[in-house]
Order: sequence, then structure tokens, then C-alpha cells
Amino acid sequence: GTWSGLEAGECTRCLAGTRSDAGAARCDISEPGTYSSIGDATCTPCEPGRWSFAGKSGCEICPLGTRTAPGGLCITCEVGRFNPDGSASCSQCEAGKFGSARAGACTSCPAGTYSSSAGSSSCDICAAGLFSEESSVSCSRCPPGFYSDAGSGDCLICEPGRISGLGSPSCFLCSTGTWSKQGS
Repeated sequence: GTWSGLEAGECTRCLAGTRSDAGAARCDISEPGTYSSIGDATCTPCEPGRWSFAGKSGCEICPLGTRTAPGGLCITCEVGRFNPDGSASCSQCEAGKFGSARAGACTSCPAGTYSSSAGSSSCDICAAGLFSEESSVSCSRCPPGFYSDAGSGDCLICEPGRISGLGSPSCFLCSTGTWSKQGS
């Protein structure tokens, strides 16, 4: 943790962010992912979830949506994963949610969409005749007397004189000589 130059009468302590071996003529800069205090002989690795550039006296928490990588630097979470607190690893988004790159949190799938598996990078759109609420893991079929367009968050009721079956994408006119009330 000290060094001595030519014709020096005493050893000088290495600055923070540097280190030296016994008998050194200079101090070496700490590697990325490590740190040192004044006079340290070695550099200390950053704790998981923390990082540093070369020559630093301390480590910082990785930003949201990143994790530590070998070498002590922070890297972006993969799509479908998130990291809310800069910890050492990224977690998978649960079904019904998705994550974009560098996500600090997962986003709920909006109504009319779904995500059936964990770790999704996007949500799928419900087909016509189906609907879903926010954070859904699947789409549900519209009941008889109702219909929906693709990407719907709810079903619409059929007008009087029109009918539909379970999961129908549209309502159909009653045939000649028949009738129906609204929602049949």
C-alpha cells in the first residue's frame, strides 16, 4: 500500500483507487469491479449488484434494469426480465406481464392482450370473439349474445334482431320470420 521513488527517504501511501506490492516504485490503478482505500495493498472486489470503473475508491449500485457481470460492470437485463434494485441478477417477468430491455419493473399486459408464459418480452393480442382484462394470462370467449373485435378488453352486446354464439367475432341477422332481443 506504499511506494517509494528514486532518492526518496520515505515511502508514500498509495491513493484511494490504487494499490501496490511491497517494494513497489509506483502504485497500480485498481481494476474495474474493484476498489481500494488510501494505503491498501490490494483491491477489494465489489459486492454483487455493485460496480466500479478502474481506479475507484468505492463501488456503486447497478442502475435499475441492469445486473453485475464478470469484471464488475453492470449489463442490461435481457428482455422479459427486470431488476428493480440493482441486485446481482435479473428476475423473469411473471405471466400476464412483459419486460423490455433495461426494465426496472415488468409492465402489465393491457386489456385485450395476454402473456401466457413467464419471461415474455411482449403481449399477444386477443383474437376477434375473445377478450381479456389487464394482466391476463389468456383470453376468454365472449358469451352468446356478445361479440368483440381483435384486441378487445370487453365484449359488446348484440343489437336487437342480431345473435351470436360463444366466442363470436360478430353478430348475425336473425333469419326471416325470427327475432331476438338485445344480447341474445
